[in-house]
Amino acid sequence: PVGEPLRGHDWVRAVALAELDGHLAVVSGGEDGTVRAWRVADQAAAGEPWHGHDWVRAVAAGEVADDPTVVSAGEDGTVRVWRLESGAPVGEPWRGHDGWIRAMVVGELEGRPIVVSGGVDSTVRVWGLDDGSPLGEPRRGHDGVVWSVAMGDIDGHPVVASGGEDGTVRVWPLVVSVPPGEPWRGHEGTVRAVAVGKIEGCPVVVSGGSDGTVRVWELAGGAPLADPWRGQSDDVWSVAVGELEGRPVVVSGDDDGMVRVRQLDGGAPVGEPWCAHEGGVSAVAVGVLEGRLVVVSGGWNGTIGVWQPADGGRQELIDLGSAVRAVAFASPRHVVAGTAMGIVVLRLGSTSASEAGP
Repeated sequence: PVGEPLRGHDWVRAVALAELDGHLAVVSGGEDGTVRAWRVADQAAAGEPWHGHDWVRAVAAGEVADDPTVVSAGEDGTVRVWRLESGAPVGEPWRGHDGWIRAMVVGELEGRPIVVSGGVDSTVRVWGLDDGSPLGEPRRGHDGVVWSVAMGDIDGHPVVASGGEDGTVRVWPLVVSVPPGEPWRGHEGTVRAVAVGKIEGCPVVVSGGSDGTVRVWELAGGAPLADPWRGQSDDVWSVAVGELEGRPVVVSGDDDGMVRVRQLDGGAPVGEPWCAHEGGVSAVAVGVLEGRLVVVSGGWNGTIGVWQPADGGRQELIDLGSAVRAVAFASPRHVVAGTAMGIVVLRLGSTSASEAGP
């Protein structure tokens, strides 16, 4: 780890990366209801915590009129926007969800920045980031919590993919006049994670569920591509898409503690599954270091796993001593982890998986 943990939150639930005064910053949201910004260079808080939520579930970085902003979503059912430089709220909280918000993503629609949120009220909602106005009616269809959302496009038209407690994956066109298609059924249980990728230029959705399967669907139409990928004995909590030696791959983290890498086209395993985390994998992220794919995973047992599949499966496990809830790449060499004790920054080395030092 680089320096001491950045403390302040009771429990970090979400992290995102932003640029503050030309330098890398980490934004975090916690169970203490605050959003905080941290400077990576000197490992220090960038101002006071930002108060408003009861419990922060998701954070993301955005921009309004060239002004860096942070978007947060909480258990209070609101979406809030903050100025990154000062932490000042931008307008009033956006209200609409009935209950807490489970998932959120920032994107763009016809040149306008937008926010997409999914909540326990079974709805997916789209907002204009510049003024918080709802774009169309809430997207209804899920029966139960919307666990995950991701953005993609079909023939240049932006869409949102969502995964729900009802076991379905749904795709919602962001152009209001276009009706949504039928839900994609297959998972037996909650769809906990979705991600978007491409196979030979064809956009696809990857989903992971509580039935222990990972599934790949054609984004345009929802046709399943091959059989479900089985092997996990428990819930799949997280999925991510990357590229290994020119081919797209999927990384998944399971409740049985396994991290798995598969080829996106066909599902062939890349190496043996890595039993990295006793007690379950909470999060996975993919990055590129010196032209090679790097997989980083976080575990409920307080460990971070670093895996370079192209390097003969080189693996390293780092014990942080505190349950990990979120991981993200801050740069090709820096990984940020949100833990029960605070934010931890790790530096990836070229000769070993991780090194201490700035």
